[in-house]
Parts: sequence; C-alpha cells; structure tokens
Amino acid sequence: MGRQFLAEGDYERALKEHEKALSLGGRDTQQAESLFSIGLIYAHPAYPARDYGKSIGSLRRLIDEYPGSSLAEPAKAVMGLLQENERLVQEKEKSLQEKEKSLQEKERTLREKDKSLQENEKLKGTVEKLNIVIDRLNNTIDELKKVDIDVDQKKRERAK
Repeated sequence: MGRQFLAEGDYERALKEHEKALSLGGRDTQQAESLFSIGLIYAHPAYPARDYGKSIGSLRRLIDEYPGSSLAEPAKAVMGLLQENERLVQEKEKSLQEKEKSLQEKERTLREKDKSLQENEKLKGTVEKLNIVIDRLNNTIDELKKVDIDVDQKKRERAK
C-alpha cells in the first residue's frame, strides 16, 4: 500500500504505511524497502513536510541495519546527494549573507557620501556668503581710505 500511495503522491499515507510495515517487522527486504521509501518520501521535493535530516536518518538506518540489501548502495547515493545538497545550500546562504553584508556596507558608504555632499554644499554657501562680506568689507576699507585721504588733504590745506 505504501508504494501505491507514494506513486499517487499521497506522501502522508505512504509514510504511515511504511512506518506501520517497519513496526510490524517482517522480512529484511521489506524492512529495507520501507526504510528506503521513508527516506525518499522525506526527501521528495513535492512533500510539504520535507525533512532531509529524517531522510538521511532513515537511509543511514537502512545502510547500518541491512548492509547486504540491494537498496544499501542506492541509499548511500541518495544520502550522499542529500548531504551535498545541504552543503550547497549552506554555501549559498553564506554567500547571500556576505552579499547582504556587502550591500549594507555599500549603502552605508553611499549615505556617508550623501552626507559629505550635503556638508560640502553648505560649505559652498558659507564661502559665497563670506566672499560677499569680504567684498563689502573691502569696499568699506576703500571708502575709509578715501575719507582718510580727504582728511589728510584738508589737514594739509589748513596747515598752509
């Protein structure tokens, strides 16, 4: 029944049937087949409750308890693929974390550049205002020089 439910895509019922077969005991070939099927069900991409750890556990049990089974080598192959898949998933996650960290650093750098640009614009405005004040002060100085010249000239004229 477990094989039929698995073929129909009814993973929960297939899992229950294979677990029931395990609990009842029986021939080694039936036990090994149930363990293999349970391993496949837990690894199946269409199974919503997919659990690679349980899949590997079931396959490892098959290999340990029934090493002479014709399913021991396929179980090793499936287990190897699952472990390699897990390693690749972890590498991908690590890479994504590194990319996220890099992106955050770039965003921080951009914020700092924006802040610097804003401060630079403020400083340009301040420099422009200071240049206007300097021009006014220079004009005032020039006017005061003219007044001094006029005062000196009048003093000379009076002294004559």
